[in-house]
Amino acid sequence: MDENRIKYLLDRFAENTITGTEREEMDTWYEHFDLLEDDLHLTYVRNHEVKLGARMWQKITKKIDYKRQLKVPYRWAAVVTILLVSTWLMVAYRQSIYQELYTLATKSVEVPKGKMLVVDLPDGSKVWVRSGSVLSYNYLFLGEERRVDLTGEAFFEVEKNPEKPFVVHAGDWNTRVLGTSFNVKALPDLEAYEVLVKTGKVQVSNSVDVLATMLPGDRLVRRGQELYRDHRALSLYTDWRGGSLSFDNSSMEEIVWYLENYFKVEINLEAESLRTHPFSGDFTGLELHQILRMMQELYPFEVEPLGVKSILIKEK
Repeated sequence: MDENRIKYLLDRFAENTITGTEREEMDTWYEHFDLLEDDLHLTYVRNHEVKLGARMWQKITKKIDYKRQLKVPYRWAAVVTILLVSTWLMVAYRQSIYQELYTLATKSVEVPKGKMLVVDLPDGSKVWVRSGSVLSYNYLFLGEERRVDLTGEAFFEVEKNPEKPFVVHAGDWNTRVLGTSFNVKALPDLEAYEVLVKTGKVQVSNSVDVLATMLPGDRLVRRGQELYRDHRALSLYTDWRGGSLSFDNSSMEEIVWYLENYFKVEINLEAESLRTHPFSGDFTGLELHQILRMMQELYPFEVEPLGVKSILIKEK
């Protein structure tokens, strides 16, 4: 789509005169376009604001001429009132346009069980998204940061841009970087969060405090109310991109989440005493029944088939 057509559609959209067919055309453009170097969409939104401001100023000057017979204090009080209303209208206009653009350009990637997807972001960054995970992002990257939202696990290779930091929002954790590679795990239902840095420098924070500033090999973990930091071998936490299935002191309920998504099964964990019990091991290349048998040798429990793709784990 050429530039004139894009401007035409944005004009129609901003004036609320766009037809259903034109709206579908604009939606299709947002679905497929690559970010332009001159940020055409943002530039044009700003142009709309300038035009709106000019129209408002014309109305203000006409209002002043009309009220020249009024006394000076009353006349300028009217001007101030009009300016305040005009400013509010411009802010509301800008917010509505940006909100609409943000909604149109938001994309959510949900990875099916047994799969792994590689997502190329519009800024050149690359994300490996693990099975059962959901990655959401706005491919206009509006605002002062490049924000993505994650539930599950993903590995990020972030393109450097000092002027626009990259932020991964996962639960109540925000992982902020300029250009680096790192792994993020966020399982809100299990209250399990983890960040591991491969290259560069990463800052992790919540809504209140900065939790840690991390360098390569650093890992920050939260399980429930427990928060700790350590230094780990990178391969154990990043090789899953190649199909490995390894655990390092992971709780049983976390392992169940991974096994469900890896083998495309449903696992009911009835054994309450097992939920937080830690397990470690490399299970790459093994079948599900082999993995469960190895775990039973470390901590006795019973496995009961419930169907073709469903099992029950209970106390022994």
